Amino acid sequence: MKTIKFLFVTLAVAILFNSCSDDNDDPVIVQENPLSEMNRLTTLSANNHTIELYSENTDFTVGYNMFYYRIKDESTDTYLSNAQITVNPLMHMTSMTHSCPKSAISKMEDDTVYMGYAVFQMPGNADEYWELNMEYTLDGETYAISERIDVGMPEDGFKRVHSFIGADDKRYIVAMMPFEPEVKVNAFSAMVFQMENMMNFPIVEGYTLGIDPECQVWATIVPQTMKI
Repeated sequence: MKTIKFLFVTLAVAILFNSCSDDNDDPVIVQENPLSEMNRLTTLSANNHTIELYSENTDFTVGYNMFYYRIKDESTDTYLSNAQITVNPLMHMTSMTHSCPKSAISKMEDDTVYMGYAVFQMPGNADEYWELNMEYTLDGETYAISERIDVGMPEDGFKRVHSFIGADDKRYIVAMMPFEPEVKVNAFSAMVFQMENMMNFPIVEGYTLGIDPECQVWATIVPQTMKI
């Protein structure tokens, strides 16, 4: 009788142990997206890779755009941290093709995220459009991918980039950096680029930028309230 009781207790302990063991299998590791709070503008797929492009904007916009990139290897379902990336946006017009001011692509603190900006000078339309051209190198092998993108004017309609010919007969592009204007003294920044040719727009330094702010509300109200 004692033998039967001992076997019963041993069997119960074994079942309990196995049950606990099943509940404590190695946890599934879920990769968190460091860009989850941003907007994914497009996803490009080629060469067994997926390239995700994010921005704080909700779309590609005329003016300054900071973009964030991630490259995923589809065969391993992992994001890559050893890529070297170059991005060259091209505007295909009916009579010419040109690029825009843009930065090199650098790696962020999270080494699976790459970032760089582009300044689109004009919106696209049905006949004239922007194309995003991207090259990336992994383990000594270079891949290329391109996609047509829709670049539109900012939703608020305000102009954030201006192109003009300077007194030295050179073409310059001024781009306002993003900021949230408030009813007070506002500090803002702008970047100035020189158009060397259709593809190169280096930053210029040491220039003084003058502004002439216009109050659209004043321009609207005065004619309505003025009495002659």
